[in-house]
Amino acid sequence: MDACADDIEKHITFTKPPFDMVHSLTKRGSITIKFCDLNRDELMESRQDTREKALELVQDIRDAYPQSLDAEGYKRLQKEATHGRRHCSVTRSILLRNQDIFPDIDKRNWK
Repeated sequence: MDACADDIEKHITFTKPPFDMVHSLTKRGSITIKFCDLNRDELMESRQDTREKALELVQDIRDAYPQSLDAEGYKRLQKEATHGRRHCSVTRSILLRNQDIFPDIDKRNWK
């Protein structure tokens, strides 16, 4: 499974905050987690760094909402969610969990 190209939300999920561990939703997700060792310490730390940066941007956007959807922070979040970006699935998860301020998320570059 390609975490950036596949619809991973159907197969794995991140723990509720802090989002650092992944859990399977399907057999395919379980196999991927085990095969890729997705819960190893260094990978969880790296996802934590990505999560913290994304959540800071979300908070900045919330502070300036609704004018902020054209802001640089929103553009950066969209860029970090695009296919091929490191831990794009973490950023996508954060965007999807904040649809109250991101109702028109552009998912075209997620695959």
